[in-house]
Amino acid sequence: MAKPLLAMVGLLFTGAFIFLVMPLYVGALQDSVGLDHQQSALMTSIEMVGVVLASLLGLVVVRRVSWAVLGRNLSLLLLIANGFSWLSGADFPALLFSRLMAGIAAGGLVALSITAIGDTRNLDRNFALAVVAELLGSGVAFKLLPTLIDSGGIVVIFASSSALALMAFALSGWMPLNGQVAARSNSKRVWKPVWGLLAIVAFFVAQSSLWAFVERIGLDAGFNLESVAQALSLSMLAGAAGALLALGMHRWVSRMSMMSICALGQIISLTGFLAGVDFTHYLLAGMLFQFCWNLWLPAQMAMVADADTGGIWMPLVGACQAIGIAAGPSLVVSVLVPGSWTAVTVVCGAFIVMSLLLFSVLNFASSGKPIIVCSQMH
Repeated sequence: MAKPLLAMVGLLFTGAFIFLVMPLYVGALQDSVGLDHQQSALMTSIEMVGVVLASLLGLVVVRRVSWAVLGRNLSLLLLIANGFSWLSGADFPALLFSRLMAGIAAGGLVALSITAIGDTRNLDRNFALAVVAELLGSGVAFKLLPTLIDSGGIVVIFASSSALALMAFALSGWMPLNGQVAARSNSKRVWKPVWGLLAIVAFFVAQSSLWAFVERIGLDAGFNLESVAQALSLSMLAGAAGALLALGMHRWVSRMSMMSICALGQIISLTGFLAGVDFTHYLLAGMLFQFCWNLWLPAQMAMVADADTGGIWMPLVGACQAIGIAAGPSLVVSVLVPGSWTAVTVVCGAFIVMSLLLFSVLNFASSGKPIIVCSQMH
């Protein structure tokens, strides 16, 4: 892997870390800080607000400054925010403010790295590499951190994020000085990348509307906690396999064909979360759902990057993902009937179809790839 691409992937993982280990983070907030469900939900929401704010600022800033300098500054901000979070202890307002700053720093790193990857030539492969790195890194975190959190509490999460911030600071020196996408005759068609961003929101509403409740669905079906945990672990491995397949599959299958296959696979998987299914069906459904999720993800990000011929809108991808992740569970809760999880599968299936239709329109309207002009490395 070339040094600039390694830096991009490293910065992306650093920015996404808290959200990748969100279950561990929320549990540590409640157990070691003493926050209740409402306070911990507010804490995670404020970090997502920070991501959205950073993404909006990224529209103005990312193309105007040195990427190496911006990466270093965001890494330092994340490091400082984590330090203040540790010093805040149980002081809720101070902790809330420090996590807002952490969200801004993390969101900035995500916006910068996604924009940078969007300027590379082999979009499908490079976005797939980023997804693989996120899945493997989060898998290691879920394996190692629970035991450490039992003894060290929330400080372990902040320390892990700080260690990654130091790594990102070092890797920022390998970032290109900046990136430019040469305008083409259709570069003024702003609606195409914006349409793609709406499709990303719909996609993540679909994913989060199911995955936020998949553990509870298994427990309510009568499966024990150990079995459900095993199913979720194997599902994450299947997701990594999907991302690995995406590394090479784009050479033989078009993006739209891949998305259609994944949409069909996910809709089929929803039958494994209906009432009355056995554990094997539940396990296979989770694995198929995650496999298709992560096979689909690199192709959609590459499609939006291609549509963004002016290189302007890619900083908003992380914000759109965060909005979809937050909106999915909220939408399900608003229509959920006690004692039944049917609403989960209906909402998830509807937004899978909606996302596929939105990407289909974008695919039909788009043609060719942008001409990439990257400046010299810093």
